[in-house]
Amino acid sequence: MEKEERFLRFLKKHFGFEVSGLFYQKGVRIANQEVISSPIRGWKGYAACDGGFNPTNAFIFNFGHLAKRNVLALNEEEAKRFVAGEDLFINLGNKPKHIIPTFNGFPLGAAFYDGEKIVNKLPKKRTRHIINKLLMKR
Repeated sequence: MEKEERFLRFLKKHFGFEVSGLFYQKGVRIANQEVISSPIRGWKGYAACDGGFNPTNAFIFNFGHLAKRNVLALNEEEAKRFVAGEDLFINLGNKPKHIIPTFNGFPLGAAFYDGEKIVNKLPKKRTRHIINKLLMKR
């Protein structure tokens, strides 16, 4: 449970929330109790973070709305650029940190502020058509 506990401490300290259902299977993963205890072989649930405790996009999409810290509300133009895969040059100070960009309270994915810009962590091959359509309807 060491890696799961370290990730839980990271979540609580960095984003201000806790979750249950974490387990270790070739990385820290998350699922409900039925999935964890199922007899299915192979990977269960989905990755919560990579080896360096960088939260995955799947984790942020599903649990980012619980965050109380390091959440960045984007305006419509910034949100469109972010979901299109762009890095954003927004000054958040000098300290590098993981952040959760949101639009109208909805997490847009994982990001990292490197002290200069918001580095977009959305995979370039996974365009966010649904989010783009939602933004276009406004």
